[in-house]
Parts: sequence; C-alpha cells; structure tokens
Amino acid sequence: MKKILFFAAALGVWQIISALVVENSLLFPSLLDVCKKIINDGDRIFFHSMVTYKEMLMGMLFGILLSFLLCFSMIKFTFAKSVVDPFFLIMKCVPMFILAPLLLLWVGMGKLAIIIPTTLMVSFPMTVNLYKGIQAAPISMIHLFERLGGTKWQIFIKLQLPYSLPYFFSGLKVSSTIAGVAAIGSEFAGAQSGLGIYIQECRVNFDLPGVFGAIFFQIILTLSLLICCHVLERLARAKKYC
Repeated sequence: MKKILFFAAALGVWQIISALVVENSLLFPSLLDVCKKIINDGDRIFFHSMVTYKEMLMGMLFGILLSFLLCFSMIKFTFAKSVVDPFFLIMKCVPMFILAPLLLLWVGMGKLAIIIPTTLMVSFPMTVNLYKGIQAAPISMIHLFERLGGTKWQIFIKLQLPYSLPYFFSGLKVSSTIAGVAAIGSEFAGAQSGLGIYIQECRVNFDLPGVFGAIFFQIILTLSLLICCHVLERLARAKKYC
C-alpha cells in the first residue's frame, strides 16, 4: 500500500512540476499529455512494445542456455574458466549493444543483430551467480557421489544444480531488468521496429509525450518479466528444487 501511495504521489508531483514550474511542454511534458499520447497512439506503441518484448524473451532464453553451457564447461574442463574469465572481464567493460552496428554488417539487418547483444548482456549475471551456486555445493557430497560412481553430469544435475538454483534465480532477476536496456540499445543501431525505433521517431519530431509513453511501456515490460522470474522461483521452491 505504501508503494502505491508513493507512486501516486510521484505522479502528482510530476503533474505539478510540469504545470507550475516548467511551462514549456517541449522540455517536460505533463502527465496528462503523456496519457493522451498513450491513448491516441496506443496501437503503435503496443506494436513496437511487442516487438521489443519478443527480443527480450529471446535474449533471456538464449542467455539461460548460454549460462548453463558456460558453467558446465567450466566444471568439466579446467581450462574453460581461464578462457571464460577474460571474456566476462570484457563484458564488464563494454556494453554489448555497442556491438550492434558491427553485427549489422556481419549478419545484416534482422533479429540476430539485436538478440545476440541482448543474449550476451543478460547471460553475464546468470552465469556468474550460477557458477557461485555450483561452487557452493559441499565438497563432501561431491566426493560421496564420486565414490558411488556418479558421473560429472549426474553430480551436476542431482547435486550442484539444486544447490545453485537460489543463486541462479538471483542472477535471472537481475538479467530481466537488463534485457530491456540491451534490446532497446541494440534497436537504436538499426532495427526496423521496436520501442527503440519509436523513441527515435518521437525524438526527431520533438514528441516528448511519445518518448515518455514508450518509457512507460518499457517499464511495464520489464516488470512483467521480473514478475515471471519471481513466479518461477516460487514454483521451484514449492517443488523443493531449491
């Protein structure tokens, strides 16, 4: 309830500032102008939102697969960690959507040029947290599995993975908040549709209500993705997977 009241108060302050402090709507549109824009141009914003949402979901899906693949490789092959660590260091220093212009040259205009940077950005938190969770498995239990003839794959699936799931879901929730930033940043480089393209069109036309409307829709998309991660975590806890 407090969060709802705080959010309503923030919207009220926004309207007051736009009406009394900043008189030029080109600099700071009012909340009513943004609402009118969403109502009048809702179909276009919804279309571009769904394009971005699909890119976010694809990036998350491939990011999950990549994180599991990298973690299993680091466990199975001792040299893999020394190869992956520099890659993650580069990922920390360089936002992956900067690669989008290069990917446009390499793979052409299309979804791949957006999904690849999104996948790389969201996979980093998941991989780091998943690997930490795998390392948290008790050594004594691992030795017990080995004495009983368990393979590395069986140890990973039956012991290390359940221990790592709480860590993984923490990384998954962080990645869900990054996915939208990565997708829209990649769209700026040369997509044909998506919220990034809609924001660019509004910026060129000095349509700030449209920009704020797109931001509002992006917040909804990110929150929905975050809620899905929370639901998946609760289901996993209810099934006692983690």
